[in-house]
Amino acid sequence: MGSESITIIKDNRYDTIIERFLGVVYFIHQFTFILSASAMSRGIDSLNKSLNMLMIVTFAIIMLADFYYFLRGKFSIKEIIIYIIITIPLLISFYHYRVVMVLANVFLISCFKNVDVKRMIKIYLLATALGCICNLLISLFTSWNGNVVQSRYGIERIRYGLGFFYTSFLPHYFYSIVFMYILHNERLRKIDYFLAIIINILLFIATDTKAVLIYVFLILVITLILNKSYNEIIHNVFGIITTLSFIFCGIISFSLSYFYDGNNKIILYMNQVLSGRLELMHRGLERWGITLWGQKLPIEETGNTIDSSMVSMLMQNGVVVYIICIGFMTYLSYLSHKIKYLPLQIALFAIAIRSAFDLGFMSLQFGPAVVLLYTVLENNVIKKEINLK
Repeated sequence: MGSESITIIKDNRYDTIIERFLGVVYFIHQFTFILSASAMSRGIDSLNKSLNMLMIVTFAIIMLADFYYFLRGKFSIKEIIIYIIITIPLLISFYHYRVVMVLANVFLISCFKNVDVKRMIKIYLLATALGCICNLLISLFTSWNGNVVQSRYGIERIRYGLGFFYTSFLPHYFYSIVFMYILHNERLRKIDYFLAIIINILLFIATDTKAVLIYVFLILVITLILNKSYNEIIHNVFGIITTLSFIFCGIISFSLSYFYDGNNKIILYMNQVLSGRLELMHRGLERWGITLWGQKLPIEETGNTIDSSMVSMLMQNGVVVYIICIGFMTYLSYLSHKIKYLPLQIALFAIAIRSAFDLGFMSLQFGPAVVLLYTVLENNVIKKEINLK
């Protein structure tokens, strides 16, 4: 029962049209999401509602494309059973948490496995870059800039939102663009390194977002070392690190949050470096705890932010969904190491380290599900390399 499928629509005349249309819809979906994170959108209620509605419509179309591929027999019976098994706990978690982020990944992965993945990555890069530029231009010519005045290290300064309602959003999107660009192009040119470094520094000066500054430099250094000086041992070590990165980062972020001690000087220093994240996450764990199937947390009402994607997922989506997601990303990391596909390893490692103390884990917009689609990455390549047939 492995490769059998049910084919209701046997005519393939619409396949190319559907794929092209899907690309357009995905572009609109991603571009709209970037605009919805703008300071202007958050300040104009009618605009925010319109953008959210457009995102819902575009995602509904993606789900319809999923249904078309099902009728075309693009899913084996084994795949359908796996999707159902995974979707059931996600639906239970959705009932408790009422946010569709993780559930939505299933539909996007299953849909995009039937199209040209590299084309979808290109669309993601284009939509994200144009969305960021639009928000930046809006901030220059209007009062919707997202700027905030904060006191840090005893010095009062302006953190520029650059058009986004949260100052660190643009640096985070840039970080996604960097590792997705690596995944799409497989190698970086000298000009790519130069531009990435310059933009990274400028974004740090404007937004004072230290974490992304470090993340980007780390990924650029890793990419340079692995591409310029090939060494089988180094590549294998990095492959093992990538494979374990989601498990390790999950343990680190949870442990530091759970065992946070305000009397420990080392922990206090780490908390300061992480801009108070450990203390806030510790308070959140004490206040709400962890459940099996997730819970809706009054984060906005209390102001108790949870700035670790992994800890946030554990608390809000629940233990079951957390294990499924960590397991999936670990398996995908293992496959990337098994077939020695370096760009994917770098992209997954980039998502893992950010997810420990920032946004990005299993997020459609920050660590796009398109990355995950390289499970399915040239599906045939994986099957050929590691004999999955």
